[in-house]
Amino acid sequence: MFTAVVDALTDVNGREGGPAVASGEDSKPERISEAEHAVMEVLWDRSPLTAAEVCDAVCEQRDWSMPTVKTLLSRLVAKNAVATEPDGRRFLY
Repeated sequence: MFTAVVDALTDVNGREGGPAVASGEDSKPERISEAEHAVMEVLWDRSPLTAAEVCDAVCEQRDWSMPTVKTLLSRLVAKNAVATEPDGRRFLY
C-alpha cells in the first residue's frame, strides 16, 4: 500500500494549515509546493497511478505537460511523500 505522511503545519507561504511531509523520524517536515500538493490530491483520491494517469487527471486543467508531472512526482519521491512500485517499464505512485 502506498502511504504519504502529510502534516498540516504551514503552507508554502509560511501560514498555518498548509501541507508538509515528514522526511525522517527526527527531522522537520519538508514543505511541498502548491503544484506538488495538486499531484498529491490526485494520488490520495486514486492511487496507485502511473505518471500518465496523474497527467490525465491534472494536465489539462493546469496546462501542464507530462514532463512537468514527472518532475513533480520525482520531487515528491525525493521528499519521501510518495512511494514508487515498479510495474514493468513504468512506475506506480
